[in-house]
Amino acid sequence: MTKKDIEWETLEHSYYKKASNWYWIVGISGGTLTVLCFIFSNPTFGLVLLIGTVSVMLHGAKIPNVIKINIMGDGVRVGTQFFPYANLTAFSLDEKIDPPVLVLDSKAFLVPDIRLLLEDVNPDDVRDYLLDHLNEVYHEPSLTEGLVHYLGF
Repeated sequence: MTKKDIEWETLEHSYYKKASNWYWIVGISGGTLTVLCFIFSNPTFGLVLLIGTVSVMLHGAKIPNVIKINIMGDGVRVGTQFFPYANLTAFSLDEKIDPPVLVLDSKAFLVPDIRLLLEDVNPDDVRDYLLDHLNEVYHEPSLTEGLVHYLGF
């Protein structure tokens, strides 16, 4: 007997509303570093920093889209992307935060972790379903993940 697929809708990523002082801090920091690059005769790096600062500010202001997640017998569909179980190595559930987060460890070099918010779905049901296909392994958050969450992304 096969288990019923699990599906739900959630945001692409966690969204934290940023106060205007966040934009001021990012803008002044990036602007200062850009000016310093020009003063020390490194305009190329200054332009890269300026573009990066603008990109960070635009990304910080973007409200994430709602995507549909579907856990099926042959893999996991996240929006329009499909991840077969053969391309996934393990999963972990972080139920200490609200909403809980499902982390899928991928074999792909550029997308090593797929983080999915578990809204309106029971984490125990997700765990039971995925244990038939993957091993549950504790996901140690990387330094980059910690920095991203600390900065409010």
